[in-house]
Amino acid sequence: MITNNNGDPVDNDWKPCVTLNLATATQKAFSDTYNAFYALNGGKAPTPDLFPAPGWYDVTPQMCENMLLGKSNRKLSIATIAYYGRLMSAGGWELTGEPVILDNKGHLRDAYHRVWACLLSNTPFRTFVVTGIVPTDATMLAIDNCKPRTDVSGLEFAGLNGLSNIIAGVVRLAVKHQTGYWNPHSGVRIHKMSPKEVVNFVEASPTLHSAVHAVMAEFKETLTLHLPGKTDVACYLGWRINDLHGADVMEDFFLALGEENPVGAVALVRKKLDAEVASLAKHYKSKLDKPDALAFLIKAFNAWHTGKTMRPNEMVWGRDEKFPDFVQPAQEPEETGFGLRVLEERDVPRLSPPGDAV
Repeated sequence: MITNNNGDPVDNDWKPCVTLNLATATQKAFSDTYNAFYALNGGKAPTPDLFPAPGWYDVTPQMCENMLLGKSNRKLSIATIAYYGRLMSAGGWELTGEPVILDNKGHLRDAYHRVWACLLSNTPFRTFVVTGIVPTDATMLAIDNCKPRTDVSGLEFAGLNGLSNIIAGVVRLAVKHQTGYWNPHSGVRIHKMSPKEVVNFVEASPTLHSAVHAVMAEFKETLTLHLPGKTDVACYLGWRINDLHGADVMEDFFLALGEENPVGAVALVRKKLDAEVASLAKHYKSKLDKPDALAFLIKAFNAWHTGKTMRPNEMVWGRDEKFPDFVQPAQEPEETGFGLRVLEERDVPRLSPPGDAV
């Protein structure tokens, strides 16, 4: 039983009738869980006075189980449910005022994804609840009839506009590259990032914003000619090179990439990129997706920067091989006032103890 005063459960031994691990759940697994829930609760109706009046409530998983006794009339997405559940579990659910909506008979009319997320993550969340609406056709068509806020609009709201769409794409590439998502059999799952998480990522990466602006301002023609539709790839590449090797190295590489007749490893990657451009000009289906383009560009940069000769058969990336990473900057030796390297403990040769054979 549930009380009608902010949802504090009377039955402290309550347990959910269904469970699902949201970290690994598939759409089919959720469908099975959904069907199991209604097989167990068929014929039951939600408590009509669960929320006595509109207002702010701490909604518990037990309350959600009660609200879900009225079936949803729209298809539910496990990706969205898992996303909401992750935010709730991590304490990242914000008090936006976006309400849970119930009709005058206590049936849930909006917020099924949020309510399922609360139940399956077993995490309460605070929200505003609207009660007592009359479920006419006009009312039901108007509910949730709005454009959701994206990570791009989140960046714009945070004052990171101008190139917010590209920056959002750079963040998505960065997360996948840095977590090893493209490595074979990595098992890495990339959760949908909330707009706030995208903004936090950018704010924690102080050089990202300026590097993207530099690439776009100085090399837009190169990107338009050789990387159409992959501007975020080029900007991620430029940002990482800038951070690892400096702005001069980044600029020199992009200048080499845009030359009329590039040489060496840069010529090899240009051949890949320009073949894709020619294919798209004929309206063929793209053969070079963003991970492919990034992998080839990283390989070309590494060879170009280290002066390595690269053969054409090396300009490949099979999905069964580890995704390329950027070559690290060379460690310059420390020097004393006499121009001599300071020896660290690991550099000192080990001497044999007295009496040992040499």
